[in-house]
Amino acid sequence: MYSHLKVFPLVLAFGMSPAVFAEMKSIADGELSTVTGQSGLTIDYSGQVRLQEFRYQDSGELVVEGIRSGGAGVTDAGSAAGYGENFDDARLTFDVASDGGLDVIWQSQSDQPVDWGFKADRVSVRTGSSGAGTAIFSGLAGWGQLLTSQHSVLPSTVSGQGRSTIYNYAAFTVENLSADKTANTVGIEGGYVKSPDYTGNTLDDMNLTDQIPAWAGGQRARSTTPMEDMRAGFAAAEQTVYRGAIGGQQGGPDDTVVIEVTGFAADIGAQNMSVGQRDMGRMTLDNLQISDTIITLQP
Repeated sequence: MYSHLKVFPLVLAFGMSPAVFAEMKSIADGELSTVTGQSGLTIDYSGQVRLQEFRYQDSGELVVEGIRSGGAGVTDAGSAAGYGENFDDARLTFDVASDGGLDVIWQSQSDQPVDWGFKADRVSVRTGSSGAGTAIFSGLAGWGQLLTSQHSVLPSTVSGQGRSTIYNYAAFTVENLSADKTANTVGIEGGYVKSPDYTGNTLDDMNLTDQIPAWAGGQRARSTTPMEDMRAGFAAAEQTVYRGAIGGQQGGPDDTVVIEVTGFAADIGAQNMSVGQRDMGRMTLDNLQISDTIITLQP
């Protein structure tokens, strides 16, 4: 569950998820070095996206139908909270750092969190294109706040991995996540992902991993730390993505994708979960922390 919830808000930020970046072709270190010191590019953005279908195909298929993303107001809950339908006040910055890394940052124009929203009519898995598929979610919808989302393409000289890597950091919330309660799907009421709940105490008094202050890739282009982001109420997640050799053999074929989770800290929960139309009750994961975790994806 962690991996889906973590990646979810980044997908809403229009294709900036680790999975998408993992499919990018590596930029040669020499190519990066030739553009070091060039001026960055800043794009101010307001809008929304509609997509009839997203399909990921391997031996089977993951199909998401009727997608709409934008501001929190694209969802009923976000609209009721007073938010508009556009993902706006958003600024996308491309910058080549002095170490040769390419930094890509989503943040707000006004230094306030950017509200986001996402909805999909149906999420299903199929064994093949001819199969009817099995629905997982129906009427999936979520909205929240994005403080920052950073992605950096790092050459091998600074990645610490001996190869080019993609670095990812995000500070975000999911304020409300829901899915319809039907006879054949998983239902969600009042789902959320927020900063670890410290119930009136400072975060320093919590049993947080001592690695959290060292997050955020030496800070790179960022102005805040993960601890500051969590104090402001946001969940924080950091990971790097790189190609890996089968069996970990150096010099072997780069046929695997490695996701190295530096850290994740959040409270995750839902007011009610259901399977089919059977209520399963409230779900809470308080002060969830994940660190030093490596996930290897092999085709």
